[in-house]
Amino acid sequence: VSLLWWQGGADATSPSTADVYLTKLLSVSELMRRDRGAGLGWHIAGLTISAEQEPSYPGYATVRAAMTTHCNNGAGYQFIDTDGLPIQVDGLHAERPKTSFVGRTYIQQLRANGVL
Repeated sequence: VSLLWWQGGADATSPSTADVYLTKLLSVSELMRRDRGAGLGWHIAGLTISAEQEPSYPGYATVRAAMTTHCNNGAGYQFIDTDGLPIQVDGLHAERPKTSFVGRTYIQQLRANGVL
């Protein structure tokens, strides 16, 4: 069983919500592992915003750092880097090429890990 986590935009809108993002992410992942077992694979798609929208998301860097920190902690989490991929005019949500990239990368990571 594997999970693709692609979330964090709302948390990036405020420094106060961004500051607790890692704590919440750790809590959710621990609860999921308890429920689904240690074999649950996590793949976290990185939050990406446009440079124009960055002032509207003052917690962006904090949320993005929490995602990469969580993936680098050696607990079997894999990060999908979405930087440089097209995003919609709202500066946050993915356009089709980005969603296709995330889906393909997720499948490639599952194959590499022997899940598929």
